[in-house]
Amino acid sequence: MSAIEEKLMAKYGENKPIADHNYDASLATKCVNGTFVGKKVENIISYKGIPFVGQQPVGTLRWKAPVDITPNDGVYEAYYYGKSPVQSPGDPAALYPMGEDCLYLNLWKSDDAAAKKPVIVWIYGGGFEVGGTTDPQYDCHNFVKENPDVIVVTIAYRISFFGFLHLSHLSDGKDYQDAANLGLMDHPTM
Repeated sequence: MSAIEEKLMAKYGENKPIADHNYDASLATKCVNGTFVGKKVENIISYKGIPFVGQQPVGTLRWKAPVDITPNDGVYEAYYYGKSPVQSPGDPAALYPMGEDCLYLNLWKSDDAAAKKPVIVWIYGGGFEVGGTTDPQYDCHNFVKENPDVIVVTIAYRISFFGFLHLSHLSDGKDYQDAANLGLMDHPTM
C-alpha cells in the first residue's frame, strides 16, 4: 500500500459506542437515534457515519424499504465515514470499504455559536450505478471553512442492483414491490 493510500485509509474505520460517556460535549450532537460525537479540525466540526435508518438493509431487509429510525439514548463516535454502497469498480468510492449496510450521513459545520444556518444537502450522482460519500473529493471541510454560515450534509443511498432491481415479477415478488426504487426511497426526508 502506498503512503497516499495509507493516508486515505486512515480516514476510514468503524465508529463505536462511547460507553463511559467520556467525551467533549461541545463536539456532540443529539439526534433521535443517539448522541453523536464528531471531530474538530480548524474550527470545523465533522460528524461522519451517522446512520439515518433504524436498521441497515441487510439480511431479511435486503431489497426492502428503509426502516425508520428508533429512539436511542446511546452515545456514539461519528469519526469515520460509513461504507460505500456496493458497486462495480470505476468510481473512487469503490476503492473504499463497501457494503449493503451503507445508509449513513455526514455533516460539517463551523463551531461558531450561530443558532440557525441554511443546510446544504448533497446527494452524489453516478447514474444510480456508482458513487458514494467516502470519496475524498466530497469531504466538505474546506467548503465549510470558506462558507462558515452553512451546514453541509452528504448522504449515501443504495445504488445499482441493491437500489434499483426490479423483482416484482418473481413468484414472491409481492414481498419486493419497492425493490426497483429503493435508492430513491433511501433519501431521507427533511
